[in-house]
Amino acid sequence: MTIAVRLAAVIFACVTTSALAQTSAPQYGDEIYRPNMGQTGKDVIWIPTPDTLVTKMLQAAKTTENDVVYDLGAGEGKIPIAAAREFKARSVGIEYNPDMAALAKRNSERAGVADKVKIIAGDIFENDFSEATVVTLYLLPELNFKLRPSILKMKPGTRVVSHAFDMGSAKPLDTLNVNGRTVYYWTIPIQMPPQ
Repeated sequence: MTIAVRLAAVIFACVTTSALAQTSAPQYGDEIYRPNMGQTGKDVIWIPTPDTLVTKMLQAAKTTENDVVYDLGAGEGKIPIAAAREFKARSVGIEYNPDMAALAKRNSERAGVADKVKIIAGDIFENDFSEATVVTLYLLPELNFKLRPSILKMKPGTRVVSHAFDMGSAKPLDTLNVNGRTVYYWTIPIQMPPQ
């Protein structure tokens, strides 16, 4: 078992224990596909970002209708949909699980923003996201670190927001605490410590 999967399992155990202590687990998805919180993916497990945190992440990035938002590991499409619906931005979600990507597409249609949201069933390490002006992440530390070289090459002014995990020594411009959850914010070029 890789370190990432072990770390994800620990995080999932903490989240589910807390959630189960409060109420029964919510049901996700639709009649075609119902993902389970904590289900494994290619490199991570699926834990949805709370709606209020999605909005705060997009606000932290100063998202506007002129932006192109890319959500890496888009899950059920929450962030791309919110970017389109709340901020009028064009958005793209890249999701490895084809069933989850199809669910995200249906969710964008149900939300009435399918004309502004594109969902790609693909791999964040293979698909190009260089056109983004805003990048959102809710991955594991080692994945953020692995993405860092691509992110550092993005055009100046691109904003990057990560839920829960940083990018190693890439110093964030801001760190927010939203209801006990951490959000990291960077702008390209990212300040790196001297080698």
